[in-house]
Amino acid sequence: MTGHGCSGGSGSWKGSVLCRTGHNQRAQMANFRIECERISEWHWLANARGYGTGFGTAGGASEEEAITSIRQMAAQMRDKPSGIQNPAMLKLVDAILGLETSEEAAVHSWIVDVLGQPLPAEGEAVTFGATQAAMRDGVLTFADEHEAGQEQTSEAFGFKWGKRDTYSSPDVRANQIKWLDERFGGRSVMSYLGNSPEHPVVLDAGCGAGFSGELAFRDDLSRIRYIGADISTAVEIARQTIAPLAHESLFISSDLTKLPFRPGSLDVIFSEGVLHHTPSTKNAFNSLVPFLKPGGIFAFYVYNKKGAIREFTDDFLRDIFVEMKPEDAWEAMKPITQLGIALGEISAKVKIREDIPVLGIKKGEIDVQRLFYWSVLKAYYRPEFSFDEMNHINFDWFTPRYAFRQTPEEVRAWVEEAGLAVDRLHHEEAGITVVARKP
Repeated sequence: MTGHGCSGGSGSWKGSVLCRTGHNQRAQMANFRIECERISEWHWLANARGYGTGFGTAGGASEEEAITSIRQMAAQMRDKPSGIQNPAMLKLVDAILGLETSEEAAVHSWIVDVLGQPLPAEGEAVTFGATQAAMRDGVLTFADEHEAGQEQTSEAFGFKWGKRDTYSSPDVRANQIKWLDERFGGRSVMSYLGNSPEHPVVLDAGCGAGFSGELAFRDDLSRIRYIGADISTAVEIARQTIAPLAHESLFISSDLTKLPFRPGSLDVIFSEGVLHHTPSTKNAFNSLVPFLKPGGIFAFYVYNKKGAIREFTDDFLRDIFVEMKPEDAWEAMKPITQLGIALGEISAKVKIREDIPVLGIKKGEIDVQRLFYWSVLKAYYRPEFSFDEMNHINFDWFTPRYAFRQTPEEVRAWVEEAGLAVDRLHHEEAGITVVARKP
């Protein structure tokens, strides 16, 4: 069918009556007949109601009555005890009953497996339990009401990820890749899955702008079904970044603890520095575990608890910065960034002769800037980074309301209590990286 804004001719599903644009109904019905004849099921369909090879003629039926009858017959075919043996006819019937065209249904069937229902069309709304969601600019957006701390965190990170020139340079990307490789033992995240399906379903829980997800899955994106979920507007940037790279993708704007997935529907959950930005790191972790399939992996990173002085200054400054608008906090952060640069440019080292447990300081030789950074105040410095790139990292640390720190013992206990097995636990001063597996 041509000339009506539908792609393809009579040999195309999209060119048949399945086209949803509501154009000339008689032409649509004729195309439907042609399609049915092409796949050798027309005679059953027609004989079920006594229609011949035409529409709107048997018994003086109107076009509207004919369309209603076709839908009724399609429903009958769907409910046949023997089922519909021809896969193409099955997809055609599903589409006639108001589902997606067969091409779209084939592409998105995995989404139904994950969500329990098809995605709404752009601008339309659907209900998941007691919550409504609408498709807005390609993002499934939930109408959640966030408590004040989550709302503030969402605003801060939406602002941060919107400054794309502060994290997209080759130096920043190379540094992140190096750090990921160190924490995951020189292996890709997907390598921990073992015998994975051809197109594993991967949730990037708290994807932000997709920065870490893109780099962590850089060699695997073309084969995975990627789901990016984030509470902030940064998920729109993730969609722009990752959708062209992934085999298939879905993007969701939602509270991390209220995701609508079916139990046992995900092969991999990846959460890079996000769980601690919720009201409870442990609760956020536990809310995601049921979505894993048996054999699936949960790879995540959370902050490590620091020494007493650093913990105090972290919380003291955070209480100040969270009261500011993000753009004001960005400016107020700059003197701290300047301090980090000044300390880094000293290029001096000191020798700590013995451990100082009450301050979390270990003996040994250490750069002055790093000693200050780890034990007194996070004032980031890396000489190859620009000023704004360093300011971005400091902003990331001090501006969200929630930024809890944990011990490795606590994190391991959460994993084991959730019934997962620890494949890898990497502990460093910055944080704790875990790869856990569901038996």
